[in-house]
Amino acid sequence: MSAVVHVWDMGMLCQYFHAPGGAQYGGSRFVSKVRTFARKDDACRIILAGDSARDSTWRIELFPKYKANRPERDAATQMALDEQHTIARQQLKEDGATFLMAHSYEADDVAATVATRVAEAGLCAVVFSSDKDMCQLVSDDIRLHDGHFEMTRQLVHTTHGVYPEQIADYLAVIGDGCDNIPGAKGIGPRGAKELFTKYGNLRTMLQESKRLVEANPSVKLPLERKLLASASEVCMYRRLTEVCRNVPIAMPWERCA
Repeated sequence: MSAVVHVWDMGMLCQYFHAPGGAQYGGSRFVSKVRTFARKDDACRIILAGDSARDSTWRIELFPKYKANRPERDAATQMALDEQHTIARQQLKEDGATFLMAHSYEADDVAATVATRVAEAGLCAVVFSSDKDMCQLVSDDIRLHDGHFEMTRQLVHTTHGVYPEQIADYLAVIGDGCDNIPGAKGIGPRGAKELFTKYGNLRTMLQESKRLVEANPSVKLPLERKLLASASEVCMYRRLTEVCRNVPIAMPWERCA
């Protein structure tokens, strides 16, 4: 059985911070959850993935409206959250956990990079995140847990209507309101699932839509025409929805092998 590395998105701490009493005890509750899962899996290492400054990520440079719909926290709330983050990192550091972040990248990117490198080393990575973007990581060597359930390949399909390898494409097409990504105009989840069932992935979808529309100018093909009308935007959104797996960070887990 492969050694197991746990990779936590520090954004998960917000779930505990916003619960009753979380402003005082959210960090400790998060730590308790991390330790519980580590004992259960006998994890050989714990990695905590953090965000760089919210206004300086490469995604905002590419698309300035990225996450622009999210309200800013007031100073007092942000200070309290930062304090709970510090408490959690300090307590878990005593357990040997490592905190990683990288300028211009989000915690998702850091976690995805660590998980990918762990899997390449022949170990098992378990990523803890409630972000649906992370469903694209689910594979034989990378497990995803939202803190309540493990997101298996089949559960990803049951929940979203597409498989892990289609998630980034799917979100680029339908958009992601949480991240302020518009998606293709006029195509919602139902239409997108129809397109993915028919074509499999975004690249084939765009190629075949262009071929069909050009070969059949009098045929309606409403979904294909809507997709082509937003093709350039969707291709750009696709860059936003895909998690980076090659963030330039130093890896601390080699001794787990």
